[in-house]
Amino acid sequence: LDGDADYAGALAQAMGRRGAIELLGTDARRRIDAAALLAGDLPHCIGAMLKAGNPAVLARQAADHLLRLELRPDQRALWPGRLDDCWPLGALLAGGTLLLCETPPLDPARLAAAEGAVLLRRPV
Repeated sequence: LDGDADYAGALAQAMGRRGAIELLGTDARRRIDAAALLAGDLPHCIGAMLKAGNPAVLARQAADHLLRLELRPDQRALWPGRLDDCWPLGALLAGGTLLLCETPPLDPARLAAAEGAVLLRRPV
């Protein structure tokens, strides 16, 4: 990774052409890939998550998602938590699709099942 890159740049570089975010809103969904992360025209919540990140934590995030949670490139992962935490963005390093909800879901397990996704939970 480029040691001079900010968090968004380092994340986009690690993602390459794999991985994407799907932001689930009340009326629509928006797909955000690595190029969009760099373009800067992002929803406020995604910008806040990127701003909270530090390139130095990407290796730990990758280990959490790839080794501890065993995410695979073909998986979809739903993060039902707050959108001011950069930790779930580490799922992008596995190459899959990260589903983020603008409004926290009432039943995260049901939404994950409906989306064909695994439910992300931060390891303890």
